[in-house]
Amino acid sequence: SATVLILDQHGNPAAGAEIEPMGGYALRAQAARADAQGRATLKNLPNGLVGIHATLGEQFKSTRIIVLPEAPDDMSTIRLEPIPAATAAEHQRPTPLAVGKMAPEWQVAQWSDNQPRTLANLRGKTVVLDFWGVWCSPCVGSIPAMQAVAEQYADRDVVFVGIHTADGDVQQINKLKKLKGWTSPSAVDQGTGIQDGLTCKAYGVSGYPTIVIVDPSGKIAYRSDVLPAGAKNRADFIKMMNQLAAANQLKWPDDNAPREEAEFFMNQMQIIMLSQQLDQLLDAP
Repeated sequence: SATVLILDQHGNPAAGAEIEPMGGYALRAQAARADAQGRATLKNLPNGLVGIHATLGEQFKSTRIIVLPEAPDDMSTIRLEPIPAATAAEHQRPTPLAVGKMAPEWQVAQWSDNQPRTLANLRGKTVVLDFWGVWCSPCVGSIPAMQAVAEQYADRDVVFVGIHTADGDVQQINKLKKLKGWTSPSAVDQGTGIQDGLTCKAYGVSGYPTIVIVDPSGKIAYRSDVLPAGAKNRADFIKMMNQLAAANQLKWPDDNAPREEAEFFMNQMQIIMLSQQLDQLLDAP
């Protein structure tokens, strides 16, 4: 079982909120309603990552919680958000801060290890920023790749930092880090939800995961969410990725490949691409 504290958009207990695990009928049948203190207990959950959906009137939240057998009494906290109005202006994607621009200082609410750090204090080092969220399946799936690259460059003045969307909960982040063996520190962005994180806005991040590399002088040297040099469009990018996979004896999985096979392939590609970018930056005169 897992106890969840549900807060409304203003941070008050969301009494009466409905919460439902996402998955098959057996999971969804474990739906519960929050009591007067905003607490609800979900029973008969599998270990690991479990998707949940909570609603209260015009507020909602879809995310994932980490259920660990050795910590059954841990309480997860989620905060509801208003259902967004479907207007083009509200859903306009921000413009990514361009490569070559000075990287802005991050503005975060809390660190997973409670050790404050600033980008300014890391000047002279190469910094890899991983913008992610527990709720994001590709983000969680790429953790093994990020851990592998961090270990590969551990002795080369490269610092790896996660920036979780502003809806993050440090307790959940640390449970996931333990589950996945992820050692890099991660901060929760400053804000109230996925759409209004100050650091994500400053960097122009709208898709997750997004990897940004900051060079020792403090300038953005690479972004995973923009087309690389030499690619004029998406088709060029796919062609480059196919060539890169072939050069490294990786077979692109077909549409019917198991999820584990596709995830392994994407992690291997991410390791190769990040390693290339870091090698070019570190070996530059």
